[in-house]
Amino acid sequence: MKAVILAGGLGTRLRPMTYRRPKPVISLMGRPFLEFQIRWLESFGVEDIALCLHYQADRVESVLGDGKQYGVRLHYIFEETPMGTGGALANAASFWGQDRLLVLNGDVLVNFDLYSMVDIHVARKSAATIALARVSDPTSYGMVMVKPDGKVARFLEKPAWDQVSVRSINAGVYILEPEILKFIPADREISIERETFPVLLSAGLPFYSYREPFYWLDIGTPEKLMQAHFDLLDRRIFANLNGKRVSDHVWVDDSAELGEGVSLVPPVFIGTQAKIGAGSTIGPYAVIGAQAIVENDCEIRRSVLYENTIVGANCFLSWSLLDEQSQIREEASIQGFLLSADSVIGKGCRTIKASEAIDS
Repeated sequence: MKAVILAGGLGTRLRPMTYRRPKPVISLMGRPFLEFQIRWLESFGVEDIALCLHYQADRVESVLGDGKQYGVRLHYIFEETPMGTGGALANAASFWGQDRLLVLNGDVLVNFDLYSMVDIHVARKSAATIALARVSDPTSYGMVMVKPDGKVARFLEKPAWDQVSVRSINAGVYILEPEILKFIPADREISIERETFPVLLSAGLPFYSYREPFYWLDIGTPEKLMQAHFDLLDRRIFANLNGKRVSDHVWVDDSAELGEGVSLVPPVFIGTQAKIGAGSTIGPYAVIGAQAIVENDCEIRRSVLYENTIVGANCFLSWSLLDEQSQIREEASIQGFLLSADSVIGKGCRTIKASEAIDS
């Protein structure tokens, strides 16, 4: 079976991080995000994967290459203008051919038995099968209602709360038979979720759901991207993390430098050539990226520091994300903050969460 990853979006929800690089290769635990999707697909025997790209497409290709390092063959399909999720598939028609196709949205992190989804698809002779995730708040996603036998009954994109009847949403993973392609108009922007899927239901095609419980996360916002790091630390998704596991839920790269009296409170990840100053406490839930520098007597918890960031001495940092080459100068206290790339927070500055400001 072939796979297509839909990764042509602008990454607007992740701005300002995606001004600097496209979402498909934004770093997650020091690796390009799509590497996690590619390795997941490869673990289930998918060898040919097409990436549908638009925004900074050349950057994605230069990072991921031909796929040999992941044990797959990567194919690149470029869009001069954004085609939407359906238009991207129509644009990939020559790659799709007459094969069954697995489709994956390029901003979701998933972990489930793909073989079991294929088995359901085949057993029910389905033209399309959609994986459904269960969430507490479906209003930001595509709600999917199904019949008792698992057949899809109705789609409703981003429902209002008074329209919410189920908590099952479109997880952005589909298995499609080649006959679906004739329902997708070529040469125009089209949404497979809003336009194509309802047409399939109206046409009476067998359209089933995969509803087994599984891990799912949309990494499309800075908050969710930070959560993805924490979930990897918690091993909610299995992936080999770069670095040596020095104790339970603590990974430290061999090239990292830890000063005297450093305390690592699990879970913690410290990347290549990172430096942690004496007396600092790192964790719980801290990711220190490659070549990042944390100076003496800092406390960093529930935060992610990207590559080449600097945190000055005697700083406190929690629930924050520092993009690459940003800097926090000494004696600052930062909570609930996204610091964009190349930015600087001055000495002694203090940020607080909105809830703390209200309480005070």
